[in-house]
Amino acid sequence: MQTQEISVLTGQEIAPFPQRRTDDNPFKGTGKEAGFYLSKSRMARYTTCPRSYRLAYQLGIKPVKTAVELLIGKSAHKLIAESFLARAANMIPDLTGLLDAFWSDEMQAPETRAEMEQAKSEAGRYACLFIREVDLQPLAVEKEFSIPIVNYENGDVLPVSLVGIVDLVDRPNGSTGSPHGGTPRALEIKTRSRKADDMLPRVSLELTCYAYWIRHQLLSELGEDAHDDKIPVGYLNIIKTKTPSIQKQEGFRTTRDFIELYETAKAVYESIMKGMFYRNPGTHCGWCDYAPVCAGKDRAELALIFGEEACDRLWEADLI
Repeated sequence: MQTQEISVLTGQEIAPFPQRRTDDNPFKGTGKEAGFYLSKSRMARYTTCPRSYRLAYQLGIKPVKTAVELLIGKSAHKLIAESFLARAANMIPDLTGLLDAFWSDEMQAPETRAEMEQAKSEAGRYACLFIREVDLQPLAVEKEFSIPIVNYENGDVLPVSLVGIVDLVDRPNGSTGSPHGGTPRALEIKTRSRKADDMLPRVSLELTCYAYWIRHQLLSELGEDAHDDKIPVGYLNIIKTKTPSIQKQEGFRTTRDFIELYETAKAVYESIMKGMFYRNPGTHCGWCDYAPVCAGKDRAELALIFGEEACDRLWEADLI
């Protein structure tokens, strides 16, 4: 099924979606190549632990096996996205076929097949719950963007783009009489083991990035008519408890938030350019993929986790 790009302002089909952006080049994040960009994931990783950023984006180190919880979340996301796209095209999606196709490669490891089958079933269950209980008319689904990072206070522009993918865009206030039909809202879908803190939609970096993109689109397409200062944002959380549920969280972003986003992006960009990749220990180490590297595991142990080629890069970087 061909996916379509929908204008966040008019809701009309304008062109096919671009191809999904990938990070196949492990050296894309050095800050010295033409392909370098910032994203909510890159900024969040750097501000959490610069060494983790170096390992992930400069050296291209990643576990050989993807965590099951991550696979569940990705699988559920795919089913939800395809369901919305099919609905917009008046089609019936083959969710069973999509689920089987997503998990087909993961089922190849005999020692984990039972675990993978259970995870596959959970992903389908969570996606069906979301599709059944979340009633939206999205303007865009999995909308990719690449835009300049501008300081709205003085007009300064960083020499690096902000890149991202917004899960859903809708228009919650479309009947308010606004000259352009109401301000679009960026929505992020998350799978969580428990309900998120109420503060999250107010402080989330990713929601700030997505609201910034909407603000950028409004300015680009409407110019002076894009006067709305509050850009709505929200989380749609799939809570993976014994009885799964959907948690809806709402917030908004203003010009002040976008100025602060610029300052964060500038600090991250300049630090990367200076090669500042220090270790920042904290509670996040408990769920960091790279904890075995920082713990001083020997090469044989690290090869089981990351592979031999990754260990070569770690050795060349003097990290093992």
